[in-house]
Amino acid sequence: QSGDYRLVVTAQNAVAHVGSFAVPDSYFVDSLGDVIAVDGVVTLREAIEAANSNTAVGDAHAGSAATTDVIVFDSSLFGHTIVLSGAQLAILDDVEIRGPGAESLTIDAGGLSRVFFVGSGVEAVIEGLTLQGGYAENGGAVESQGVFTGRDLILSGNSASNQGGGFFGVGTS
Repeated sequence: QSGDYRLVVTAQNAVAHVGSFAVPDSYFVDSLGDVIAVDGVVTLREAIEAANSNTAVGDAHAGSAATTDVIVFDSSLFGHTIVLSGAQLAILDDVEIRGPGAESLTIDAGGLSRVFFVGSGVEAVIEGLTLQGGYAENGGAVESQGVFTGRDLILSGNSASNQGGGFFGVGTS
């Protein structure tokens, strides 16, 4: 949540004081699942859909229409793969998805869908992930009709029947 916070970092008798900062609305994904359910964990799909709709979805709290929602991942997921259940992850509102590093977390569409779709008028930043196994007519890993920024991404084993096996964009990328 947004607010006024003071952060104190201590390490071997060193103390750093950091002034106030705003904490954007964020989601903490702590499940490798690809379901929407009230089950005590937050999946990537729940976080994205809550950010899109600005309402609670499964165990993910409501997103914010006023700020860019941020999605991060629990360290227990590092070194693992989120396997999609056959449907792309559609980003329909501004979001930042901050992975731990491309070598540390994979999202695999299993050849059943593309991995991410970014809607028109949307700004999406996706970083620190491997996107693999995507398949679609255009953009196997990512199709963007909005503004897409990708950083520290590995696109592997994605394909398209028409254009852009890894990426297809008609917006700004």
